[in-house]
Amino acid sequence: MKYTISLFTLMVFIACSGHKKESVSATLQEAQQLHKESITTYNKLSDSVDSLINVYPDQTFLSNLQAALQEWHENLVEVPGMPHDHEGHDHNHEPPPQLTDEQQLAVQQQINANIKKIEKQYQNLNMP
Repeated sequence: MKYTISLFTLMVFIACSGHKKESVSATLQEAQQLHKESITTYNKLSDSVDSLINVYPDQTFLSNLQAALQEWHENLVEVPGMPHDHEGHDHNHEPPPQLTDEQQLAVQQQINANIKKIEKQYQNLNMP
């Protein structure tokens, strides 16, 4: 019996040690960083626009900005293997498209550019 337990323990150890954590390429790390930056920008803008809409509910440009933010969020592409917070937002967990690390980076660069355009529109607001 003792031999069986020792053999089982050895097999578990060998099985577990064979699964080394895959390293993430520098390109994918850059994509992850851009994704984090985009989400941070989105969260700040969304909170700011929501606050302004509460003060100025009849301003069409604020509603348009809010709609642009919503559309941006709906088109957000997650970076594979990147942990994220589930609190405070709704999203689906469909698997992201199978892309190379370089393609992932290009997608995140475009997503980041899009949120920066919305941020620029927000910064150019002329509030009454």
